[in-house]
Amino acid sequence: MSLDVIKVQTGLHINILKKEINEILKPPTSDKLLFRRLQLVDDLKDNGWQDPLGGYDHDNRKSDDEPQTSFCTHTYKECRERNFLNPDCVCGLKWDIPAFPEMEYTNKTLKRLGAKKSAVSIIPPLTIIPLHKDPLWKLQIPLETDEDTFFMIGKTKKDVRNVNLHADGAYYYLDVRQYHGVCNMSDKPRIHIIADVERS
Repeated sequence: MSLDVIKVQTGLHINILKKEINEILKPPTSDKLLFRRLQLVDDLKDNGWQDPLGGYDHDNRKSDDEPQTSFCTHTYKECRERNFLNPDCVCGLKWDIPAFPEMEYTNKTLKRLGAKKSAVSIIPPLTIIPLHKDPLWKLQIPLETDEDTFFMIGKTKKDVRNVNLHADGAYYYLDVRQYHGVCNMSDKPRIHIIADVERS
């Protein structure tokens, strides 16, 4: 591993996380990218499994010309045009209200790890998430993955390398302020918990 991919081997109970997700969230079988928030903010509500590339439902916005939350100082369009890299665009760190209080182990784990704006992310087989940048470090807890699924990361597009994130009870801190993406070349979905975290 390197300074932009930090593996923390702690023996998280992956089976308990998966059990809570399966029993309470009931992930559908789909050939689309799917996403479901585990933490909310303001008076936002859970709006089910969403395709994050399929419109506004997944993040409670009505349009790109509105802020996402009551404390956002910019419209989503303004943030996107700056690649979310302006200094005050760290609203993800305020998303800390558990969306599902009954997911006791999951919520306890997210709180202990300092996770904010967390979600379950399902990337279907033979799917690529193109290279992009985010404003904050990410925490990722792999739940289901295999050797043919890669996290791509690099300071420049030419420097991008492939990394396997293993579902072995570890979690990862990823400096996604750099270029990053995902390539699932396997015949199974990749399922992770992802979250924003505060790191320098």
